[in-house]
Amino acid sequence: MSIQGLRFGVAGDNASGVITNPFSFYRHMRRNGGFAAPALFALAMGFASALVISLMVALGLTGTGQGTLLGATVTAVLVFTPAVLVASFVAGVVLHGLWRICGSQRSFETSYRCVAHTSALIPILALLTVVPYLAATVHALWLGGLLFIASTKVHKLSRSRALLMCGLLASVMFWVGLAVEQRARELVVDNADRQSNFSRLLKRIEQDDSLTPEQAEQAVDNLIESLQKAAREAEQD
Repeated sequence: MSIQGLRFGVAGDNASGVITNPFSFYRHMRRNGGFAAPALFALAMGFASALVISLMVALGLTGTGQGTLLGATVTAVLVFTPAVLVASFVAGVVLHGLWRICGSQRSFETSYRCVAHTSALIPILALLTVVPYLAATVHALWLGGLLFIASTKVHKLSRSRALLMCGLLASVMFWVGLAVEQRARELVVDNADRQSNFSRLLKRIEQDDSLTPEQAEQAVDNLIESLQKAAREAEQD
């Protein structure tokens, strides 16, 4: 078996363990061995999630309109895959600090391994985005549960202390996730409305014989300017 095949096989086994038997997985998870293995796992899960998202975009299931499979795949892989890796390290730093505050004596490497393996949830969460707000809800509850297990089995925190920490984190993730998704859906709707208005105006210009070419060009320029202004306002929000 090739090295690449072996790595993907291990990643698949780890993902299966995190999803189907997290208590056993975190109980037997290696506490050391370097950052390469967990980072590659996060990359693999990011890549798998990118493929799921690209397929959903190609099928028109994301609410952003239907796109080509190739274009969606390239965009998702180039953007989403490295984003998952970066997010795993950022979350690892934050959670390592929280675990240390709560009394853990484990190293950052161990904390990062705990966090990186939670990325096994991301491909599933990508599928759940088809249903509004379901992914945010499942993400908060499931990730909170995994962190609770990691807190007790790996970091050896008391159940009460782990429950308090992970419960607060799950609550924050839930409300932040809902707010982010709501804003994202509003932007999608606004963008769709602007595109619809643009199409209607172009059609009206084409059908209106009374407009001179200069007037038609001015009307299009005005619409483009208004769209650019709306885009800048959306970025500021």
